[in-house]
Amino acid sequence: METHDHQVRSPGAQVDRVLEQVVAVTYRCLLRELASGFAHELNQPLAAIAAYAEGAATLLRRDPTQVTKAVVPQLTVMRSYRKCCRSSNHSPSTITSGSL
Repeated sequence: METHDHQVRSPGAQVDRVLEQVVAVTYRCLLRELASGFAHELNQPLAAIAAYAEGAATLLRRDPTQVTKAVVPQLTVMRSYRKCCRSSNHSPSTITSGSL
């Protein structure tokens, strides 16, 4: 008489096997989710960089002086922020855009 594997196993062994399968499926799902998160975190900044580069190229083709007009004020603000952050006086204060 031929016996099948599932008929020979005890109920405890069947439960263990099902739990192993659940753990394996859960593990694969978590890995897929993690990979998807990594892909998003890499692609989002790269897409932003590409968009800014394309915009800059468009401005350069139209009028190269427009790039200077757009970039110089932003650099000035960034330098002011850095200077403020590096100052030794860390007491709370109000900063307005006009004071930068």
